[in-house]
Amino acid sequence: MAAGEKEEKFYLEVNLTAKSAEAAENIGKMLRGIIAFGMLAGEEHPKLAEMARAVELYVQGKEVKVYFSWNSDEIYVVLKEIWQKRNHKAAPE
Repeated sequence: MAAGEKEEKFYLEVNLTAKSAEAAENIGKMLRGIIAFGMLAGEEHPKLAEMARAVELYVQGKEVKVYFSWNSDEIYVVLKEIWQKRNHKAAPE
């Protein structure tokens, strides 16, 4: 796994080798589900859905590769907005 920032973009790259092709495919299915949840959040957080669509996922044989890159400042704004909405909902009225 590698994470960092390059040219004002945050990136996350994950490469893993599963014990079998079937395990890799199952990991891929799980990750696709997580990505789908991000896309479903689009009604409340449109940028989060855009970010979910930017995730690149490859499964080939035993190999699973995930790559994501997005503007660093925009990620901060989106995550801050989500955090603020969640804390506002959790606060008693």
